[in-house]
Amino acid sequence: MQPGMAHDPGLSLLELRLFSNHMDATVTFAQADLESVIALDQNADTVISQVELDYVRQDLVEFLNKGITLLVNEQQINASQIEFVSAASNTIKASLRFNTESDQVMRLNIPLISRFARGHRQHLTVIDAANQPVVQQILSKDAAEVTINADIARTSNIFQQYLIQGVWHIWIGFDHILFLVTLLLPAVLIYRNTQWQHATQLLPVMTDTLKIVTMFTLAHSITLTFAVLKVIQISSTIIEPVIAFSVLITSLNNLKPIVHQTRWLLAFGFGLIHGFGFAAVLTELGLNNQALFSSLLGFNLGVEAGQLAIVCSFLPVAYFFRQSSMYQQLVFKGGSIAAAAIACVWMLERIAGIELVNLTSQYPG
Repeated sequence: MQPGMAHDPGLSLLELRLFSNHMDATVTFAQADLESVIALDQNADTVISQVELDYVRQDLVEFLNKGITLLVNEQQINASQIEFVSAASNTIKASLRFNTESDQVMRLNIPLISRFARGHRQHLTVIDAANQPVVQQILSKDAAEVTINADIARTSNIFQQYLIQGVWHIWIGFDHILFLVTLLLPAVLIYRNTQWQHATQLLPVMTDTLKIVTMFTLAHSITLTFAVLKVIQISSTIIEPVIAFSVLITSLNNLKPIVHQTRWLLAFGFGLIHGFGFAAVLTELGLNNQALFSSLLGFNLGVEAGQLAIVCSFLPVAYFFRQSSMYQQLVFKGGSIAAAAIACVWMLERIAGIELVNLTSQYPG
């Protein structure tokens, strides 16, 4: 994993194409993910050449043979051909061919997912001989097996899968969570006479919170969609430091308010930047447009659900303790200072390309 990518648990793609007497598999890995298990960049120039891939071919073949297993009638079928190429946007593609009849029920297991960073996901697409998708599914360490039957009715659970991914993306996205929390910390307070005071009514607190969460999700959805459709594309080397910068700005704004009654503007403005974070994972790996369209709605609703879970956990407690010095001094001021410090570390990591704290590149399983 690249240092400083605090919200990206990794995503690989697996496309299976069924033919009458064989099945072709194409696996697309992010270069950084594959390098976490096999040393590819022999000359340390950050570009993986075909010569370098050929040099570690045996290791790659062994990795795939152990990492992708196909069972037909409980008999394991090994790949008859395996090729590797360095593709666009720092990705590595592997092509495998399995000699098997397409009308048979096959059981596919992907244990290689567990070799990557915790939280890694693999998007699986199965396409039949008529070039129609019969399965679209997201695999994980805990759900790394799928049964393939070309004769079953074509059903897709991609919406449900990406709904879950949207929730998961927020919960493991430490920078997303910290940005949201720094915006919510003053929600139970009112800035009056040059200082923060506790709110006296619940309705304004709920209204302010609803604006912040809604504007963040709306902005996140807009740029995610534009990036996925390749209307707007910005390098992650720019986006990632700006995401950390957004946490810094909202934290400092809590300590010395410039924007207080309209913090939803900060949520919307920086939410546009946060939207590129997840989109970068999908677009850089070249996920096909059909899968992207079917996943957008589910993912965005998942993000909203994940945010609401955080808000519903945080807001009642914050409102109950809003008058206490513990909340105003320790949680609000102390939390804002801590968030600003963490944001500075993230910015340094992402600008310099180094790793200072493990938290910024590891994820809960």
